[in-house]
Amino acid sequence: MADHAESIFKFVCGGFFGGYWELEIFKSRDGYLATYANSIPSKSAERDFDVTAAQMEKLERQLDSFGVEDWYCNYFSPILDGTQWEVCALGESYGGSNAFPKGFDALAEEFGCKELMAEGGYESSFFDEMDGIDHVAAYADMLVNVDELREKHRLDLLEEDEVEEGETEADAAARALLHDLYVLVEEKPGYKEYGSILESHGIPLDVRRIAEQNMDGADDRLIIASMIAISRSDRFCGYSDDFGKCAKNGTFERWLSRLHTKL
Repeated sequence: MADHAESIFKFVCGGFFGGYWELEIFKSRDGYLATYANSIPSKSAERDFDVTAAQMEKLERQLDSFGVEDWYCNYFSPILDGTQWEVCALGESYGGSNAFPKGFDALAEEFGCKELMAEGGYESSFFDEMDGIDHVAAYADMLVNVDELREKHRLDLLEEDEVEEGETEADAAARALLHDLYVLVEEKPGYKEYGSILESHGIPLDVRRIAEQNMDGADDRLIIASMIAISRSDRFCGYSDDFGKCAKNGTFERWLSRLHTKL
C-alpha cells in the first residue's frame, strides 16, 4: 500500500473460530484500492482490487440512505461468542457483538464480499434489542476516568505510557458518547427541551452548577438534559470542551450509572 494512501472505509465481520473478514478501501492520488482478507492466513478469497469512482459514489449514497450517521457507536447482545463487527465510515467508528443496526446487511453487496454476509441476513437474526437510552447508559462501563489514571501514576501504580494510552481511550469514548447522545436526542426530541427540564428542577444554564448538581434520585430526563446542556455550552462559548472534561473526570460515569442500573 502506498504511503500516501488514506483509509476511508472499513468493514469487519466474523467470529473467533472462523476468523474475521475485513474489507478496507483506501484513497490515493491514483484512485481507490480495496483490500479484502481474513484474519486467518491463506484464505482463497483474499484479494486486492480497484474500486471505481462510480462504486464509491454508490457506497456514499448507500451509507446516506441506510442512515449510518444515525447508528449508535456500539451494539451489544448478551449472547456469548457469535459474530462481532466494525464499520468505519464518515469519520466515525461503529461496532458490536451479536446485534446489528438497520442497513447493515446491504453494505458488502456492491463489492461481492459474500463472506461478510450471513444467510438470511444479520439484522433479522441478531436485531438490536437495546432502547436508545440503553445505548447511552452503557457508557457507564466505557468511560475512562483520566483523573484516576493520573492519581495512580502519581502513586507509581501505572506507567506513564499506560496513562497516555488511557487518555487516548478516554478521548475516543467521550467522542462516541457525544455522538450517541445526539442520536438519542434525534430519536426522542423531548430531550431537546433541556433548558425547560433543568428549569423545572431549579437548575440554571450554568456549566459549573449543572456539573455539580446532586443527581440522587435523578431520572433519565434530567440526566440526559444535563449532558445536552453541557455539550451545547461548548458551542455557545467557543471551544472549552466542558463535555469532554465531564466525560473524563467521572461526572458522566456517575450520572450514567443511575441509568445503567435500570437496564
